[in-house]
Parts: sequence; structure tokens; C-alpha cells
Amino acid sequence: MVEIQAKCQGETEFTKKTVCKEHPVGGKIEYRVSVTPTRCFSGKKEVILKMVALEEQAVLEVTSACDCPSCDSPAISYQASPRCQYHGHLVCGACVCDPQYSGEFCECSAETSQQEEIMLRQCTRPGDSVPCSDRGRCVCGRCKCNLARYMGLFCECDRHGCKRAFDDNQVCGGPQRGECQCDGTCKCKPGYTGERCDCIDSNANCYDPNNPDVCSCCI
Repeated sequence: MVEIQAKCQGETEFTKKTVCKEHPVGGKIEYRVSVTPTRCFSGKKEVILKMVALEEQAVLEVTSACDCPSCDSPAISYQASPRCQYHGHLVCGACVCDPQYSGEFCECSAETSQQEEIMLRQCTRPGDSVPCSDRGRCVCGRCKCNLARYMGLFCECDRHGCKRAFDDNQVCGGPQRGECQCDGTCKCKPGYTGERCDCIDSNANCYDPNNPDVCSCCI
């Protein structure tokens, strides 16, 4: 069973819904997803979440926890865990970092709060007030973007604006033909043109050896 809650632009609490009415362009929607298996099973199962009209999708790997011990149990708490770079404790699968360390795996050292502020500033684009353009996490002074569609030093670029080629459905025709730019347009490699980089920049293939006329390469 999958339950989805959403917090629309301007709202302060999550409610059970999947649609935000009168949502402004560029606005932010936060989702909270709860997956409850109806029975125990072995191995992993995938739950795919996809929004209408968007190319991005989230794939959740779900395992069933039957007779799972409490997270407060010392049996599942590991002191100075190697997963936490020996700078924190692994509790319920997540690192609880020692003082002066931070990051998902306690990989970042910050001896003073002033150094933490410096790292946050390194993740904030000039003119912005939120680190990583509110599209990622600041880890050791560098942004880790939340979704593959976001890129750039501050996660400021959105690949969603770049169009896909008609023939292979790859963004900008794939890495062999073009690259997605920060402004959402395709920059074509030499030999290709068009807004999707799926048009050959030559008339060589448009000539019929038995006909002197030239057809159009790109339609």
C-alpha cells in the first residue's frame, strides 16, 4: 500500500493528496511517501513513482521488515562505524556524527561553527539566500543535487528544459551529438544542428545520385 502526502506552495503542513491546485510556475511541492507491504517477502521489490507530464521518476527499493527490532536496541547501534568514517555511530542505518563532523557519512570535518558557515557560503550562489539553489544538499562545501535533472556548481541548471531527439529519445541526441546547457537549450557537437541536435549539418545524404534536386534533411 502506497500513501502520498503533499505540501503545496505556501502551505505549512502535509496533507493526503497528489495534486496542488493553482500551483505557480516554478513553485515548490514537497511530497512524503509511505510504503507499507501487505505481506512479508524476501529480497527487494521496486516501487516506481512517476508524475504526469514530467520525465523524472523515483524508484524506491523496498524490503519487508518482519519482527524488526526496535531502533533503540543496542544490538543495531554500531559505535565508531567504518561506514561513518569512524567519526560517528551507525544507528538504524544512519550515521549520527561526532561533534565537529557532519555529512551523510560524517565525511566532513568542521572544527568550529564558523567553518560550517564558510562551507554553506561555498554552496550558495551569489545573490541567493539558500544553499544549492534549494535543489540539493551542501556536503563539505560542495552541492550534491537531489535529482539527476539538476546540475551545476550550485544545482542551478535544470536539464528538464532540453528537448529529446525524435529518433532515440535521448536528451540533445545523446552525448555523441549534443550537450544540455544550463539555460535548458542544446549545444550541438560539430556535424549536428537543430534544437534537439538530431539533424545532420550537411546535405551530403540529401542528394539522389539519379536526381540533381536536393531534398530537405531535417523536417
